[in-house]
Amino acid sequence: MTETETQPTSRPMILTVICVVLFLGSLMALQVAFTDDFKGLASTVRYLYLASVVMTIVAAIGILAMRRWGVILYAVASIGGQAAVLMFGWWNPISMILALLIIAVCSVYFRSMR
Repeated sequence: MTETETQPTSRPMILTVICVVLFLGSLMALQVAFTDDFKGLASTVRYLYLASVVMTIVAAIGILAMRRWGVILYAVASIGGQAAVLMFGWWNPISMILALLIIAVCSVYFRSMR
């Protein structure tokens, strides 16, 4: 192997588990978009929430592919998601703690990502 070639980085199991949880959580979050409570909210809040869900799905794909942009995108999506649920009045500290925990675990492997 030459110096310019890099060995593929194997994905740690914890990142795979995180991505599966993010995919499942995003699917459950999309269900909220079809409730009457959601349709009664301001359009800005609805779009922020849906953008956050879509960004989380894309970020999970990036993390699954061991890409740094996936972690950064997840951090941005988490901020948007926290803002949206705060505006809904549905915010709880557990959601922020879980997002911070996921970001912390991903940041441990950040240097080994491409």
